[in-house]
Amino acid sequence: LFHWPALAFVHIVKGESPKPVYLADALIISLILTVLTYYFIEKKIRHHQYKLTIHLLIGAFFLTGFFGFEIFQKVIPARALTPPKVLIATTDKNMLHGFEKLPGDYSFCFNRAGGNGLQTLFVGDSNMQQYGSRIAQVLEHHVGDSRGAILLTAGGVIPINGVTNKNGRSSTDMMGKFKELIAYDLRIDRVVIAARWMLYFNKDGGYEIQGVSLGDQSAHDKVMDELGTSIRNLTAQHKKVMLILNIPTSYSLDPKVMYPRTFKGTYGTNKRNFTKEEFLHDNRRLLAEIAKVAALNGAEVIDPLDYLCDNGICIAEDEKGIPIRFDEGHLRPGYVRNHVTYLDQTMVP
Repeated sequence: LFHWPALAFVHIVKGESPKPVYLADALIISLILTVLTYYFIEKKIRHHQYKLTIHLLIGAFFLTGFFGFEIFQKVIPARALTPPKVLIATTDKNMLHGFEKLPGDYSFCFNRAGGNGLQTLFVGDSNMQQYGSRIAQVLEHHVGDSRGAILLTAGGVIPINGVTNKNGRSSTDMMGKFKELIAYDLRIDRVVIAARWMLYFNKDGGYEIQGVSLGDQSAHDKVMDELGTSIRNLTAQHKKVMLILNIPTSYSLDPKVMYPRTFKGTYGTNKRNFTKEEFLHDNRRLLAEIAKVAALNGAEVIDPLDYLCDNGICIAEDEKGIPIRFDEGHLRPGYVRNHVTYLDQTMVP
């Protein structure tokens, strides 16, 4: 069982996606501790004739539990306390706060906020969900016949029909509901599409359409055609369509990476400027293609880089020095609520 706390400790110190070398080191240490405790502790105790052995082991068991409980209750302080700014950032992740869950047993999130008048339909993955706090705030005082918002979202699901991933999750159910809403809810006059686009279009991502990886050019082209057709159909029905490109993402922007916990139990600082050009170096071609497909088919394109980068540097912390993300790929709701205004136009009367 040594591997359990060893691996957990690596994740605590190095974040949710530690380098493989740290995981390998943890397993090697676990194996060494296993051998040492077996030969020098377990075998000696098991075959020892001392009468108090069992009593001492039971006492040690309860003493360990007592100290663990007291640390959990903060009666005994832990050696290292998470810096407040990191704790604020990493625990601020309730992206759909302020939304009502609509009835139904779905494999995706189906939520609403605001009034019952004209509706803006937001569809996408968790990169759409991250805008929930701002949407809810803008619509907070909308009641009765005022504009409302409908969110149709699922983490790791691209808002393009027919795409599946290696875990068997498919966009078919969510996009089926999307088509149903467009067909029957005549209040919907605006549609906003967002995703972490570059997550899906590579051979190692595990996303496929009709059994072919989206990293393959033929599947890539098919998905782009499907996106263009979907937007074109919406604009033909007189829906105003807006497509949101990617926020800047990077491992170095993860709060746990910016303020890493060392193996000694203390916290350090590992902040560096991550530039807009660095992000675009690997993603420029794909994002430009998505923007072109959207624009040619009648959608307005919004680029978050125009708002989340300042003088070519991607914003990492707010004016109070708190990281603006809760992990490397998502903005935290507290920051979105107060600063991310580029979707406000989708909810004006």
